[in-house]
Amino acid sequence: MGAYVYTGSDQRRITRVIPDLIRHRELLMELIWKDLRVRYRYAAVGFLWAVLEPLCMTVILSLVFFILVPSKTGQHGLTPLLVLGGYVPWQFFSNSILTATRSLVDNPHLVKKVAFPREIIPLAAVGGGLVNLVIGIVLLGVIGAFLGLRPGIELLYLPLVLTILIAMAIGLSLLLSSLNVYFHDVSYLASVALMFAFYASPVFYSIDLVRGALEQHGAPRLLYLYLANPMAGLIGAFRQAVGVPIESPAPIPHMLVWPAICAVLLLAVGVVVFRRNAPTLSDNL
Repeated sequence: MGAYVYTGSDQRRITRVIPDLIRHRELLMELIWKDLRVRYRYAAVGFLWAVLEPLCMTVILSLVFFILVPSKTGQHGLTPLLVLGGYVPWQFFSNSILTATRSLVDNPHLVKKVAFPREIIPLAAVGGGLVNLVIGIVLLGVIGAFLGLRPGIELLYLPLVLTILIAMAIGLSLLLSSLNVYFHDVSYLASVALMFAFYASPVFYSIDLVRGALEQHGAPRLLYLYLANPMAGLIGAFRQAVGVPIESPAPIPHMLVWPAICAVLLLAVGVVVFRRNAPTLSDNL
């Protein structure tokens, strides 16, 4: 199979992104597998951590926010499932962004010595997170089945929800990883921003709880500001799609309009910024 020589203006061509990735798909798969091997190589339980991490976080969040600090919803029996339904997509999004943002800086030997589309490096980080996302969904389905919950027709929306989530993660990963080569502060800013977004997203609570609190304080219109965070609608739609009970859900299509717009914009900006900077990435590492 032939290979392109990536020099000068060729690396900037937006129209070559998809053909380049298809041509080098085997390298992408190899880097994803390498990332997974490195991540779990020295762990005593190995790949089992992909299951244990969301379970442990669910227990911790449920204990802290719904037992030590009881909620007013009165739905304690469903709380762990609600938390897991929020944490599974959040874990993929957060871990993908954090790993991808540093991916180019952490692999200067690849960027400088090997001729291939540089997008593959941050995409491999997202691909590694995608494996954990699939495991998390299966885990959620198993626990839900054990508790007697059955997804409805909304399950048909799950591929669309995941597509938007993955597109948003890829767009941000491309954008932040390329900027981090020139400004190493970007990785620290991303970490802080994700920490804030964790509490500003309905990971361990429902959107309905936010709506009720705002109405109680006489500020229901602030819900629109809260929903400006695209992860709020995505997590809410994800919970509905997998059958996690919530009190008064909005229709999934309504919840996905704004996240879909954000995903398209972020993906476009990420691809353009990355390609424009691709020829000079190796010079700044």
